[in-house]
Amino acid sequence: MRKKRKEWLLLALVLFLLSQTKVERAQVFTGFQWQPGEVVEIQAKKMELALKENYARFLGDVVIKKGESIIYCQELKLKYDPQGNITWLKAYGSVKLKEKESFASGEELEYLKSANKFWLRGEPRLVSQGRIILGKEMIFDLSSSQLEVISPEIQFQRQK
Repeated sequence: MRKKRKEWLLLALVLFLLSQTKVERAQVFTGFQWQPGEVVEIQAKKMELALKENYARFLGDVVIKKGESIIYCQELKLKYDPQGNITWLKAYGSVKLKEKESFASGEELEYLKSANKFWLRGEPRLVSQGRIILGKEMIFDLSSSQLEVISPEIQFQRQK
């Protein structure tokens, strides 16, 4: 009984802190909504291309740029449709994402166009709007601008 009361008090404290903090609706990494016809620039030390499978692999200091959005990683695998639109992407090794004032990092990022989501795994960390969010996995739903965090830990930074 005592444990439930403690959990309930902790939940009440978190809700109170959230209500006292100006938290805007998360508009995080909306630039990663890969749309047909948009220019995506990829740089790497090496590229392997399987034309029949519509598959590409990039190795070594990979940088993916699209507008103001940038992904850094060590290895990138992607699939694309016959028109050249990215349908699936997986980045590995010290993955970093940057868009405007938001920054995220982890060990693996996966994007699936059909779900319009990307997953950040491997001790993911998000820094955005005065918050630092940690967890086991982060799921960014680009269609609704929502973020789901598995086993979250949130830290608030004081605004200047």
